Amino acid sequence: MSDQKRLSHPYSESDLTNWLDGTVSHKHYLNCTLIENACYFIQQHQTNSDTQHNTIQLGLAMADILLDITSDTHSIVAGLLLPTTLHANVTSGELTEHFNADIDHLIQGVAQMTTAEAAQEAR
Repeated sequence: MSDQKRLSHPYSESDLTNWLDGTVSHKHYLNCTLIENACYFIQQHQTNSDTQHNTIQLGLAMADILLDITSDTHSIVAGLLLPTTLHANVTSGELTEHFNADIDHLIQGVAQMTTAEAAQEAR
């Protein structure tokens, strides 16, 4: 499913399983265990964003884009986790504990860029 199509339909619990089964399992260069752990984590911490999209939907849309450009496992995991991290108040410590410091640094870097962009737009 394309990232735009994913965001235009209501989230269902099968979306995450279907995405894992249909997309990630066929990419042999990825660490599927780490990606599965990220999917479990976002499922446990899911919430809705300011746009009323489920954070799992947003994470899957980001991961779809990253898969299209053949990103590495850590980038895909960071893409999956970012919306949940931003909207469910997941801490840096939780990310490091469940994943690793590299993924936490990727997420924190993107969050800082988002904050800087929002500040720039507010001017």
